Amino acid sequence: MRILEVILKGIDGFTEWAGKSFAWLMMPLIAIIVFEVTCRYLFAAPTNWVFDVSFMLGTSMFLIGLSYVHRQNAHVKVDIVSKFFSSKVQMILKLIFRIIYFFPLMWAIARIALEKAIFSFKINETYQFGIWHPSMIPFHIIIFIAFFLLTLQGFSQFVRELQAVIKSRGL
Repeated sequence: MRILEVILKGIDGFTEWAGKSFAWLMMPLIAIIVFEVTCRYLFAAPTNWVFDVSFMLGTSMFLIGLSYVHRQNAHVKVDIVSKFFSSKVQMILKLIFRIIYFFPLMWAIARIALEKAIFSFKINETYQFGIWHPSMIPFHIIIFIAFFLLTLQGFSQFVRELQAVIKSRGL
């Protein structure tokens, strides 16, 4: 049991670190958008690269943030049906739906993202739109890491929820 607890703390710690680290991408994102607005409206000289960079920074920050939000249990939920059940039934339903929906979906998305990252690396893919055409390899790697981390965080949450259900039933 101690090994499992160390693994779960490691996953949780890495998720915390990644979420807080990638949140700092907001600073360069704001800076380049301010730069673009300044260039466009004060000097009538819009840039060719800000859209591509802001798209990649914003998406990376958002996707890595998914696992952090999941760790904090801060995602938006609409509990129309589950609010009528006891807390024990709600915990059991969480476990069931995590097994049926969350894990298969996250596994599929992470697998597809990995395949896309490998393919992107093989063909040295660049962004097809715009003028700048940056490499898409780091972007696809971040997408894979984000969904892999979300899957790991889901596993951590699942184990903790399972432990709570077992403790509440006295097993």
